[in-house]
Amino acid sequence: MNGSAPTFVLIAEDTAHRQLAIVLTDRVVLARCEWLADFADPGREDLVDPALRGWQDFAGTEGGYVKWTRISELCRQHGVPRRHGLGLGLLRRNAEMGLRLMKLRRPLPSAVVLLCDADKHGAAALLESLNEGRRGDWPFQVAIGVCEPEAEAWYLNGYVPGSAEEERRLRELTQELGINPCARAEQLSSGRDQHKRSAKRVLGYLVEAEPAVAAAHQRARHGIRNTDMEKLRQRGSGTGLAAFLMELEERLAPCFGPLAPTAP
Repeated sequence: MNGSAPTFVLIAEDTAHRQLAIVLTDRVVLARCEWLADFADPGREDLVDPALRGWQDFAGTEGGYVKWTRISELCRQHGVPRRHGLGLGLLRRNAEMGLRLMKLRRPLPSAVVLLCDADKHGAAALLESLNEGRRGDWPFQVAIGVCEPEAEAWYLNGYVPGSAEEERRLRELTQELGINPCARAEQLSSGRDQHKRSAKRVLGYLVEAEPAVAAAHQRARHGIRNTDMEKLRQRGSGTGLAAFLMELEERLAPCFGPLAPTAP
C-alpha cells in the first residue's frame, strides 16, 4: 500500500461489521471523491483499490480489525491505564481505552471506526456511550456506529429482490411479520436465530443461508455494495445505517483529500 494512503482501524464485534465498514466506506468515498472513481472496479471485492487505502489491526496486519473483546488484553500488554465501568459504562470505557491504545500505534491511523450491535440495549444509549468515549483531542478521526438491532439489519436494508423467487420470499416474510423487513429492519430482534422476528433468521431466509452465516453470504453483500445510496439512507434511518453513512462522510471521506461538492 502507498505510504501516503489513508489507513483505518476498525474496532468491532465480528467479520460482519468489518465487511460493512469496508464496503460502506468505499461507497461513501467513491461518491464524495471524484478522483477515486478512476480507480473503482465493481468486479473487485474491494470497490476501492487497496493500494489507495488500508484497513489494519493494531499490529498493522492488512485486512484485520480489533475485536471489542480484545481491548482490555491489548491495553494490558501495551501499558494503557485501565478505566472502570459497568453496563453501558463498559462500552464507554472500552471505546476510550481502544482509542488510547491506537494513539500508541505507529504509524498513527488516519481514522478509527467504532462499530457495535445494539442488541437489547437500544441504539441511542449505545451511541451516547460511544460518543462519550471518543470525546477528547485524538490525533486521528473517530467515526461511530450502532446497528439496530444487529448487523444483519443493515444487510436487510440493502436487500432488493432480483428474481421472482426472491420477490416471493420477501412477500411471504412481509405477510408473516406484518412489516417489510428490509424497510423496517429496526423492528426485528437480535440473537435467537430461529425466533420469528430474528434479523438473522429473516436475512438467512432471503439469501437461502443458515442464519448464523447469512451476513457472510455473497447475496447479502450484494445489496450493501449495489443498492442505491439514497435507498440505504431511507431504509437505514431507524437501524443506524443512515447515521453511520453520515459519520463516514464527515470523518473518513476527508482523509482522501479533495471532495466532490455535495447536493444542497
